[in-house]
Amino acid sequence: MKNLAADPWVDKASASLTEQDRVALYRLAPVRNYRKAENILPGKDRSDSFFEVVEGSIRVFGVTDLPFGTPLHFSKGDIISPIAPKPGVTFWIQALEPAIVTEITPRVLASMPERLHIWIYKNALRSYDQSTRSLR
Repeated sequence: MKNLAADPWVDKASASLTEQDRVALYRLAPVRNYRKAENILPGKDRSDSFFEVVEGSIRVFGVTDLPFGTPLHFSKGDIISPIAPKPGVTFWIQALEPAIVTEITPRVLASMPERLHIWIYKNALRSYDQSTRSLR
């Protein structure tokens, strides 16, 4: 796996995050590698975690009895906020290409300093807005 702490990058979300903050984030939150088409979160009815796309790109899509809507696409630097679709809808998060993704669970989030909370919420909102704007 790539040494993330030794290789900081500048991307959409890291503008306000110091290298020290990023190292702290990766020490607290699991960072995982996924292959193309691998499910990051398969068939769930909700998720309370945030997901940061560190490398690659992923999609979020939901289904009922038939495919539901257009998938939302997220790429390097994007953060997906917790997902709670309406009853009867399940959703998947899937890698569109090889990807590295950090899962920030509620427990991990609770142990982070407030400045990281602000960074996560701000970038999750920006990512969602950009992703849904492309659908309009």
